[in-house]
Amino acid sequence: MAAVAAGGITWAAQDDAPYVAPSHEQSAPRPRPAEASAALRDLEAALDDGDEDAAAALAPVGDPEAAGLLRAAAANARSLGLALDLRYVDEAGSVDASGRWTGAVAATWRFRGDAGSDRSRAELDVRFEPASADRVAIAGFGQSGAGRVPGWLAGPVRVRRAPRVLVVVAGE
Repeated sequence: MAAVAAGGITWAAQDDAPYVAPSHEQSAPRPRPAEASAALRDLEAALDDGDEDAAAALAPVGDPEAAGLLRAAAANARSLGLALDLRYVDEAGSVDASGRWTGAVAATWRFRGDAGSDRSRAELDVRFEPASADRVAIAGFGQSGAGRVPGWLAGPVRVRRAPRVLVVVAGE
C-alpha cells in the first residue's frame, strides 16, 4: 500500500505543468447575499410606497411573470396599507448553474394605523437571479410546490373594508 501511495506522489511531482487557480468567472456560482439584501431593501421601499413600477423593475429582464407578481405585490401593499420589513437570512438550497438561488427572508408586516397589534411574521422563500455584476433580480416567492407565501405576495388581491373588518380575497 505504501508503494502505491509513493508511486502516486512521484507521478504527481513529475507533472511539469504549472497550477493555475480558476478565475472568479470559472468558479461555481454562489449566492450573493449583499446584492439580495439590497434588492430586498429596494422591494421594501417600493412596497411601502405602493410603487408598482419600482417593484416591477426589480424583476429579471424579460420575465413578465415576475414583473407582474412584483407589480401586484406593490398594489396589494398599497391597498392594504402595509408597513413591512424584509431581511435576508441565508440561502435556502443550492445555486444552479445560471446563478439562480432561493434565499430565506424574514418578513414582518402590519397594517398602518393598527399600531396596537403585533406584527405578522413569516420566513419566506424568495427566488433571486443575477441581473448584472453588482445586482440581483427578484424572480418570485416560494419554491415550486413548497412553502407558504402570504396572500398579498402570491398575486393580485381584492380588498374591502368595513368598520373593524378587513376582507382580502385572492384574485382579481
